[in-house]
Amino acid sequence: MNQNIEEIQNSLIPLQEELKNHKLYESINSLDSLQTFMQSHVFVVWDFMSIVKTLQLELTSMTYPWTPNTKTIVSRRLINDIVLSEESDYDDKGIIKSHFEFYIECMQQSEACTKDIETLISKLEKQENIFDIIKSLELSNELKEFLTFTFEIIESKEIHNISALLTFGRENLIPDMFITFVDNFDCNDKEKISKFEYYLNRHIDVDGHEHGPMSLTMMNELCGTDENKWEEVKQTSIKALELRIKLWNSIYKEIY
Repeated sequence: MNQNIEEIQNSLIPLQEELKNHKLYESINSLDSLQTFMQSHVFVVWDFMSIVKTLQLELTSMTYPWTPNTKTIVSRRLINDIVLSEESDYDDKGIIKSHFEFYIECMQQSEACTKDIETLISKLEKQENIFDIIKSLELSNELKEFLTFTFEIIESKEIHNISALLTFGRENLIPDMFITFVDNFDCNDKEKISKFEYYLNRHIDVDGHEHGPMSLTMMNELCGTDENKWEEVKQTSIKALELRIKLWNSIYKEIY
């Protein structure tokens, strides 16, 4: 394994373990607590797509007339594969839709409020500034901080740091986090959470088998031997996980 990746992974172990074993998971044991979680987590599902689509624009060839991008062979395969599964996957009924759209259906089945996320989408469709939108929404400070960091990294145009959000802030974290969630979940209203359970198991299957390992190869491709880039990736990854922990803490406090 690349020494830089090994160093980054070792530096993230305490944060990843804190997330994997967070008390939030065992606190979500009723429909009310699940609703509270989903009303914040839907924004995490949504901003992930902005990370992915930014990487698709940068790592593949999206020009017309088309020419190949020969510098990012592994990266473009990974991103196109993630876009395929995230933006046009099959839901629990075999219907093609994005994971975000399916998550909204999960919320509706669970009777979670979708007003805030619908307001965000409506404002984006009017081409309002994303940072102004985040400030205007009635969200927790921790969620606003999480979202603001995501879009600050995207706006920086530093492709290795944007990739770090995906690789170390999302892809290599999601399988363990969701497995823990599924193991701990207990709810009497099973008919209202069937879609959400499908969503969780789908992510465990997709992210755990291929995307995680491929994302590490992508980091090698983007950073190469540039030690400054590797250090920036490390710091970006650490902050991404720290902000996720702060967000989880705030949701836990809201439940209790």
